[in-house]
Amino acid sequence: MLPPNIHEKISPTTLFIFLLFIFTLLPTTVKASDDTMQPATSRDAFTVPAEPVKKQATGLDRGNYELVVDSETISHSLQSEKRLINLKIEFTSGSAKLSESANQQIIEIAGALQSKALIDEKIMITGHTDNIGSAKSNLELSRKRALSVKRALVNLGIDNFLLSSQGRGESEPLADNQNAAGRARNRRVTLSRQ
Repeated sequence: MLPPNIHEKISPTTLFIFLLFIFTLLPTTVKASDDTMQPATSRDAFTVPAEPVKKQATGLDRGNYELVVDSETISHSLQSEKRLINLKIEFTSGSAKLSESANQQIIEIAGALQSKALIDEKIMITGHTDNIGSAKSNLELSRKRALSVKRALVNLGIDNFLLSSQGRGESEPLADNQNAAGRARNRRVTLSRQ
């Protein structure tokens, strides 16, 4: 606590600079508490900090949005108010064939969907693309990619009846398609709880 007459000894500019300095020393991230009574908030491959995700990159661009998101984060996000999560799942370029690096992400998704909280929940799998190519071909590619994820999850024991898939093509970008980083963010698969 500052003395009551401090304002007479320190100029407003000096006080502002001092407070700004103190503010910059505060931690930039806040770890969520383990209190289960708090409402779940949505996190995804594009927003999670490095700590709650496994440190396995899944693409040539090694941005944080390309980290494999663990099953706990996936489950947490699907139970949040938003009821969805955006995931970076790599496919062979221009195709719906899952890449080798996508296997770990599919395993984590299956683990989340087999958790007690989500075991009987219906999940929509939505594929998204960037804007390279025609809108019609991107829509079809996104549909096929979502279906590939669904098939992979069924192969891991997830009930086919609980999964639906659809493609949205380039119609719902998360980022600007004018640069490689933005296009990489737009090539994603979204899971949503129905």
